[in-house]
Amino acid sequence: MRYHLYNPLRYWNDQPDGFPTLDRADAEADREDSLSERYAFQLGEDLGLCRMEPSAQWPSDEMAKGHAHGRKRAPKHANVYLRKLLRLRVNAYARRLPFSSAITMDYLRAITVTVCPVSGVPLTQGMLADTDWSVDRLHNGLGYVPGNICFMSTRVNAIKGAADFDELLAGGAALAFLGGRAALEQPSPGGLLILEVLRLASLVAAPASIAKSSKFREFPPVAMAPGVWVTPHCKMAGLHVACARSRLETTTQRLRRTWFKRLGATVWRTSNKLVERIRSQLATGTHPCDLWLDLECMSMLLEVTDAFFENPPPLPGRILPETAFQTLNAQLRTVSTYAR
Repeated sequence: MRYHLYNPLRYWNDQPDGFPTLDRADAEADREDSLSERYAFQLGEDLGLCRMEPSAQWPSDEMAKGHAHGRKRAPKHANVYLRKLLRLRVNAYARRLPFSSAITMDYLRAITVTVCPVSGVPLTQGMLADTDWSVDRLHNGLGYVPGNICFMSTRVNAIKGAADFDELLAGGAALAFLGGRAALEQPSPGGLLILEVLRLASLVAAPASIAKSSKFREFPPVAMAPGVWVTPHCKMAGLHVACARSRLETTTQRLRRTWFKRLGATVWRTSNKLVERIRSQLATGTHPCDLWLDLECMSMLLEVTDAFFENPPPLPGRILPETAFQTLNAQLRTVSTYAR
């Protein structure tokens, strides 16, 4: 089977959202509660109500007791999202991984994609095929917390395994930027194509760095999926793509002018050149994620992003950049409480 390297349906959001909002007290409570016997009993009861069984043996006696209790009550209809959520919770408990209460059926529904953001294949359900949808924790050093889970194909999930960001880079995938398009279609030692490794690394970069240091580690935005953390390069990339899509005076156009024109003629000229190059490539059918495999696009993105963060603008409401960064760092520390 040939995998779709340049599938135009691959998920991309011109204006990606920011970070998942988690309260520190709730995060700490979730971490403890989702590993408790009381949690196991309630989870087993939910499984019993939905007439579901664990895929293997019961992770705990309490979960088995809860299941027996649930089966004594009237059955509850379980749609595909509830079944997926319960499976995830059972697997997390069996492996003693903390599970955030912010991951709900609505959250899973919100991050659902129809195309794998790594391989580009249309996702199937219940076909027992390598294209079936699968939920993966992007970085294995974090538990089940918003921003660290993503839908992808069973094939990609299985090959990825426990690989983290450093292992993906060690496989030599980043060197493909210098090898042209032909290199991107070559298989990596792990079994993924080089381009698929690059896409996977771009998804893993932010949660991997948060888990280890509560700071961002940047990587070109060659893949985007809903519900993952948005790095500064992703945000700047999305801003310029959105501006390239329209020549009208939009809110996004005004935001770009506010952010970059004040940085001087050189930076503003580079921002305009980036928009024009993106516009010309989109006109030829290039997928927005694949724009950043172009070294000229990537170098201009790096230039304007670096200039922006050397002299960030005041945020709405006269919030100073230093205050915003302090708030952001506090949020990252909250997420890092789910680290193993």
